[in-house]
Amino acid sequence: KFTRYKTANMNNTWWVKPDDLDDRQKAVIDLPLTTSHLIVGPPGSGKTNLLLLRASQMVRSGKPNILIVVFTRTLREFAATGGTQYAFGVDKIQTLNGWALRFLRDYGVTPIKDADFEKQRRSQVAQIKEVIAQHKLSGIYDAIVLDEAQDYQPDELDVFFTLGNIIFAAADSHQKIYVTDETQGPALGARFAGHQYTLKHH
Repeated sequence: KFTRYKTANMNNTWWVKPDDLDDRQKAVIDLPLTTSHLIVGPPGSGKTNLLLLRASQMVRSGKPNILIVVFTRTLREFAATGGTQYAFGVDKIQTLNGWALRFLRDYGVTPIKDADFEKQRRSQVAQIKEVIAQHKLSGIYDAIVLDEAQDYQPDELDVFFTLGNIIFAAADSHQKIYVTDETQGPALGARFAGHQYTLKHH
């Protein structure tokens, strides 16, 4: 359902310029760049726009080493349609699976493949955590931007909070793409130490 919604709205008019933001959206843009934040809101409240504007802010503030993670190629293509508006290249926008494969291969690890996508996700994030421990990795990105953060597994969030100095995420619990039986661990909002901002309007 969510993917169909996004695809239907993938056109030249989805991008909102900073001057077109409403007051609550502008307040998100004014949040400190030195702190991690979680933005929550309903469909159409501007979360994806704000994520990409935030990523541009980070680059313009002298922190170009950013990673923007989305779940599917459809969502990546959707975000990339505003490419000329960004201060960063669209190569910074990666799918979760694509990033995981590249990360493991960059460290000489053969990614585990499985026909069951959820099993593959769990196996690969375990491999990534092993690489992080072995190489003592921490803060290798200035910032990591996460779209649809409600769909990340706890171990995936652990990885991103380890690898990113700053995490800027957007979520809507009513738009979950993936449903698993697995324990969710610490609540998503709790990971942001109270730095949660709510958008209320479509």
